[in-house]
Amino acid sequence: MAQASKCFDKEIWDAAQSILGLVFSEQTWKQACLTPRLGGLGLRKIEDHADIAFSASWRESKATCREDWADRPDVSGHHSQKQGSFKKDEEILKVLIEQAPNRREHQRLERLKCVHAGAWISAVPSTHDGVDTVMRPRNFQVAIAMRLGLPVLSEEKSCSLCMQTIDVFGDHSACCSVSSDRIHRHNRVRNLLDRICQEGLLSPVMEKYRLLGNVYGRRPGARFGGQTKGLPSTLLSRALTATICRTRSHVKITLSSKNIPITTKISRVQHSSSLQWFLRRREE
Repeated sequence: MAQASKCFDKEIWDAAQSILGLVFSEQTWKQACLTPRLGGLGLRKIEDHADIAFSASWRESKATCREDWADRPDVSGHHSQKQGSFKKDEEILKVLIEQAPNRREHQRLERLKCVHAGAWISAVPSTHDGVDTVMRPRNFQVAIAMRLGLPVLSEEKSCSLCMQTIDVFGDHSACCSVSSDRIHRHNRVRNLLDRICQEGLLSPVMEKYRLLGNVYGRRPGARFGGQTKGLPSTLLSRALTATICRTRSHVKITLSSKNIPITTKISRVQHSSSLQWFLRRREE
């Protein structure tokens, strides 16, 4: 059984490398086998989780049939399969962090545990609510490589915009102050929040482009407010003003209504349902 599990895990390993066009080291494959909530791709290894799944199934079967079964030496723990597998993944991630070869790798693995950092892995690729959950194959491949700490370039290059060095892991692309990528990411979150408010009948109005004139270094259009005119009284309490500020790792959204501000931080990649939860929090 153990040999069959290893053979199956090896087949999955080879298939993942073939589909993604990437080469996984042993450490990289261990991360890929973690749950997306802990920085992996959800390709769990049978070798790591077979005993957990059997123990959880045995206990559930015993409870379902309401019979008095003798304890087995190969059944351990008192967790469900979901809880047991998550605990096992936490142990594996802890070892990976301890074995990180440098500070960058240590920080990268720590950041993978942030809330919603892996939401895009399990997001349904549907265009029903827009194209935010649909990625081009090359973009998906690069995103997976950066998530797993694999190089995305064959050699270091100079940024054509700011002339700083881009290392093989592509970290510079997320913080280049000259490119417009950060503005585009910021605007996508802003537009998503605007659409959610429209669906909630809040009649949001974004600030007009160049409202401040030709002022260098200032970007209006990041703030919008809901208009309450003509809305039912039950919706008046939902009127708010939203300000979106981006950092390298988080989006900070401040909602204010009647001088009562609410501030939260969400990860870069996050579903619209999380923003809807934030709006419900304001309503409560």
